[in-house]
Amino acid sequence: MKLQFISDSSIIIRSMKKVKHILEIFLHSFIPLDYYYPKLLHTHVQISLKYYFIVLSFLSFLFTAIILWHLSPMKVIGYKNSLVNSFSFFPSDVKIKTNNGILETNQTNPLFLWVYHDTQPFFVFMVNTKDSLAKSYLPIPLLYFGTNEIQVTYRDNTNSLSYKSLAPLLITRETLQTLGKQINTIFPIAAFFFYLILLVGLPLLFMVVTTTLLVLVACIVFIILRPFIPHIHIKKCIQAAFHGTHIPLFIYILFALFFPGALSAVTVVVLTFIFALVATYEMYCKQAPYFKGR
Repeated sequence: MKLQFISDSSIIIRSMKKVKHILEIFLHSFIPLDYYYPKLLHTHVQISLKYYFIVLSFLSFLFTAIILWHLSPMKVIGYKNSLVNSFSFFPSDVKIKTNNGILETNQTNPLFLWVYHDTQPFFVFMVNTKDSLAKSYLPIPLLYFGTNEIQVTYRDNTNSLSYKSLAPLLITRETLQTLGKQINTIFPIAAFFFYLILLVGLPLLFMVVTTTLLVLVACIVFIILRPFIPHIHIKKCIQAAFHGTHIPLFIYILFALFFPGALSAVTVVVLTFIFALVATYEMYCKQAPYFKGR
């Protein structure tokens, strides 16, 4: 028992040392202006790859958790139930159809469909045969049925689809109730595969996209700094990018949590490039002139 206790203690101590080492690397990597970066020229790339994989796994888990929080099963089920139930309250005398690519209705005023879930309104669609969607309309519906086309708007991005490219459209309370039954039928299977893909595919996609971005940024940094640092090596540029770009990634994740859609992809790429450039410059500029990167 005594030997077993000593063995277990040594395993715990070694594990704690590894965690401490990873945390030290993380703290020094967080801001590129650090004495740690010149040491990367002497650090084997495999060590940085192991560290990068650990950090990237954590960020992927965090990013996936945020997306799941925004698209939680209870929230999605709630909106689905609210949408299906709202079909029952659609006026029985309303008829909306398309004829030769033109939307027609037996109503003279615009029609609206709102869905409420936990007192939170969601503007599903608006039907207006006398006008097209304008940015002056606030709020903007998810689906806008105009005279000649359907306009789909999500997070200020609008896409249009002509009625001529679609099958004849007919919207009545009966057709909406039939649609509601179909949604209830396929929803469990669709939700299962959706969350399965989300849990498995999203972390992998985040890893692949992030790694591809860092490698491309490192290549650009290498091309820019090559005339000024003749002994620069592409492998070390990638290594510096793996360590020096934590802040842009954390900023992106924080914006995805608190301000979804507010931070553009271009901003993330520019920030990532700046931090990778500074990290690579710090790695080489503080070395003796005779030293050649590996």
